[in-house]
Amino acid sequence: MRTAPTLTAIAPLAPQQIVGDAGHTIYQVHDRTLRQTAVAAALVARADGASRTLGYASTLAGAIGGGWMATLLGARAGLTVAASVLALAAMVTGIRLARAQPASCRASMPEVDSDTRAAAVGFRPPSHYVAGCAAGRGISIDST
Repeated sequence: MRTAPTLTAIAPLAPQQIVGDAGHTIYQVHDRTLRQTAVAAALVARADGASRTLGYASTLAGAIGGGWMATLLGARAGLTVAASVLALAAMVTGIRLARAQPASCRASMPEVDSDTRAAAVGFRPPSHYVAGCAAGRGISIDST
């Protein structure tokens, strides 16, 4: 029995599954926690339903649009356009989030040089920074 091709196929897939699945789990926990923190308890189910509806509708629109674009431009050009749009969306989102951050958040964050920041894995901002920024966005944080 030949196992080399099977092991060759498994070698790049196993780490991706381990890292990818763990990352997705962490994302889901943070996404749900943020939604439950930012939305009134009586509206959490509606917010979750709206989020899922928009997500599935976006998936459908992307599948239809991606198929149309690949047919029109070719697969390689379609993937290039999709990657460019994704990169542009990430940049616009980053800029908008930076501008939307209240001045109190920027002012209360302690200055950290790049060497310290690189060494500080798991750096957590002080509690007054987190509370001040959350209050600036209308989020209440219960410290008990």
